[in-house]
Amino acid sequence: MLAKESGVIEINQIGYPLGVITRKFIYKTEQIQLAPGDALIIYSDGIVEALNEKKEMFSFGRLGKLLQLTRHLTPAEIGNEILRDLRKHHNSSEFEDDVTMIILKRKATSPCLA
Repeated sequence: MLAKESGVIEINQIGYPLGVITRKFIYKTEQIQLAPGDALIIYSDGIVEALNEKKEMFSFGRLGKLLQLTRHLTPAEIGNEILRDLRKHHNSSEFEDDVTMIILKRKATSPCLA
């Protein structure tokens, strides 16, 4: 997901972008431009699929709203806010699936491609 001043954009990619696979795979590539202040989060499905006691998923929508609300923070602060809300939703600090995030934020004013 990419959080811009105008809103959150989902970048639909499937496969194993965070994992290391010994087999050869061909991945779709895409270039996006990050403007100053944009935040990019790459995350595992364990975040959006985390269930609460009512079996409701954390969801893409909830993650997107949270990313938009926290985009002004540092990457570490964004990650901490996501984990805080995820633990609140899940009502536990232990998850059934992995919870992995990479958060990038653009500070520079010159053009940047990711």
